[in-house]
Amino acid sequence: MLKHIQDIKAIGPFLDDHPANVQFEPLTFIYGENCYGKTTLCDIFRSLDENSPEYLTIRESVPNPDGHRQHVQLGLVAPGASAETPFIFDGNAWNPTLPAGTRLLVFDTDFIHRNVFTGQVIERRNRENLTNFILGDAGRVKAERIGQLTSHLRALSRDIQQQQADNFVGIENINTFIALVVDKTPVEIQGIIDSLTNQNEDKRALLENLSSAAGRAEPRLLGVPDEFQPFVRRVNDCLIKTYQRAHLDAARTVSTHIQQKTMALPNTEQWISHGLDHLHNEDCPFCGQDLNDQAQILLAAYREHFDAAFSRFVTDVTEALHHLPGELDVFRNIGLRQQIMENALAITEYPELAKDVSFAQFITQHNLLSKEVIGCWESWQTQCDSASQLLTNRINTKREAIHIGVDEWDCQDAISTYAILAEKALSYNQLLDLIIGRVSEFKRGLNAGVLSHEITALESQRAELLLMLRRQQSADVCVRYAELVKDRSDTSTLIDTLRKELDEEQAQFLEDYFDSINSLFSSLGSSSFSISKVQTRRGNRPVVGLAATYSGVPISPEKLPAFFSESDRRALALSIFWAKAHLMTEQEKEASVLILDDPVTSFDEGRIERTIRLIDGARTSFRQVIVLSHYPRFLKSFFDRAHFQSGSIQVARIFKTQNSSKLETASIIDFTETEHQAKLRHIVNFIENQHREDICLDLRVFLEEEVRSRYGKQILDSRITSTGFRDLLDALKDSGAISEELRNEIEPFRLSLNPGHHTWVGGTHENKVAFASDVLDFVYSRL
Repeated sequence: MLKHIQDIKAIGPFLDDHPANVQFEPLTFIYGENCYGKTTLCDIFRSLDENSPEYLTIRESVPNPDGHRQHVQLGLVAPGASAETPFIFDGNAWNPTLPAGTRLLVFDTDFIHRNVFTGQVIERRNRENLTNFILGDAGRVKAERIGQLTSHLRALSRDIQQQQADNFVGIENINTFIALVVDKTPVEIQGIIDSLTNQNEDKRALLENLSSAAGRAEPRLLGVPDEFQPFVRRVNDCLIKTYQRAHLDAARTVSTHIQQKTMALPNTEQWISHGLDHLHNEDCPFCGQDLNDQAQILLAAYREHFDAAFSRFVTDVTEALHHLPGELDVFRNIGLRQQIMENALAITEYPELAKDVSFAQFITQHNLLSKEVIGCWESWQTQCDSASQLLTNRINTKREAIHIGVDEWDCQDAISTYAILAEKALSYNQLLDLIIGRVSEFKRGLNAGVLSHEITALESQRAELLLMLRRQQSADVCVRYAELVKDRSDTSTLIDTLRKELDEEQAQFLEDYFDSINSLFSSLGSSSFSISKVQTRRGNRPVVGLAATYSGVPISPEKLPAFFSESDRRALALSIFWAKAHLMTEQEKEASVLILDDPVTSFDEGRIERTIRLIDGARTSFRQVIVLSHYPRFLKSFFDRAHFQSGSIQVARIFKTQNSSKLETASIIDFTETEHQAKLRHIVNFIENQHREDICLDLRVFLEEEVRSRYGKQILDSRITSTGFRDLLDALKDSGAISEELRNEIEPFRLSLNPGHHTWVGGTHENKVAFASDVLDFVYSRL
């Protein structure tokens, strides 16, 4: 317990005090007017208890003309020890600090403002401080840990939200995104994305120009005639064809005549045959003379030789010879070159297909085959020109003697060249058939619904690939985000665990604690109120707040301060403080000092008496109780009513000098005597030369009070209402309560003690002492 305060320097109003002669006892009272230093003493004790220098460093004395360094030295006796241990504050820290388990529990206005009300408002920090106070060190540490974790949890949530805003905008499910497995490189993914983008752009362009796309030109297969060799065979069959005579005698007669009478040219028979067409009678169509019998016989042989079958033969062969050049032109004039060029142009109208790798290969093959086919076609043209000239010669020869066979048309080179051309054209058509198939497929897809569906599918694929690419590019961010999410989950779980532990550990304690508050609050004079706990987890840490009802009606938190008077607020705060002390173990109480600054502010005798009983009952349980007050009436009531032995109490007071507050020993009597008794003591001390203060007014009041006290019953019986001292004396004389002689003896004292009377004011100190002695002698001997 506290035994002495050796020094206080530069702490609040205590500029320089050395109150070592004041010895603190198990029950110690310190009286001091407001602003004399009671709060400063409480802060000294609180600073040592909490090992918080800040309580004192902010209280550096002002002014401090001598530049005193802050310094405090207390002498305390630790539990189990007999000698004092000095505890020194050197302006920065306490050395040593209080032993573990030893407490200086301070109740003062600061306790109220910190733990119950800030002014007339209950703030969250009040509830947080109250929670710390109620739960004690172990509970406070756990609650603070919950607060730290909750703050960390909120910081994590802010970080996660910031990460989402900075790095995951547009991602619907971040967890799914982080879990995404990507098996392609960014380059590969980007390549596919670019391809899909191009396809999508093409299909959108198609959708916008659907009708024009449907009307694009299409490539066509090359029209290559049948093989050339069968045509050659037909030509040669026609060239070598001869007429088989049906009338052999006529044939011999004609042949003999031709040999004997003509030049026997190859076309002689043909000439003779045409000549027969000019015979219409018996006369010669050339000279007009009659044809003799011999001529008629020869003409008959002609007619038999050139019969209808011969005419048909000539007609058929002539007709065939007429068509052969045209048929050759069919082979020669095929428009392969033009068709190939048109196909090449048509293919360029499908850029969408050209972006496909396989179709691009078709285009490459088409270009190569086109050159090859055109090359073959040009070779064929050369061969065809040569073969055509030869065919013309053969036909002309045949026409001169149709019935006679001529040499065959020899065009083997042309046949070979055409075969090569036909083979290349076939290969070209096979390739073009594939191209035409793709074009047809493309055009079949030129449907608004189909295109829209394909565009949607492409966009979906592209979105998936973009997500995969984004996942790869944000690998580090995803790792950090996953760590934050896990940390948040772990922290939230730990908070729940700690809260459950705290609830389980403190549940019964809080019930007992608030039962104790209610009991104490009621006993301290606020029985209309009922106090209960309100626990909330809003904010960073769980807190315990107060709920109240007044006469059974709940009071809303915002109205709660208005229902409490200043005395109620202090009584409630004292109940909260005392409930904590009450629930301490015996061992904790034996190691604790209670320091109470103005525990009661009300002049309600009932409230004062209950507080006195509360403090008096704690003396045997706690190691020490120190009470500070600026209410003399409270101290008088305590000394009048409490049960104590003179050896276990100390009374001190704080007084003011010109520069500093001072702490000195006082007496119980300073607070227990009446005002009248105090005036008597003041007068006696003057007479005994213990002071030289002016006692004139005290003597006059003392004399009048003694008269009123001695003759109190007579004053009541005679219904004397005089307020002046002279009128009172005259009324007492007139009523027969005092004699005229006594009235006359009092009069000189009254006159001499009137304010400003020359008898007192002008007298010497010795005369004043003698006069005061005479007044006391009169009062106690003759009045």
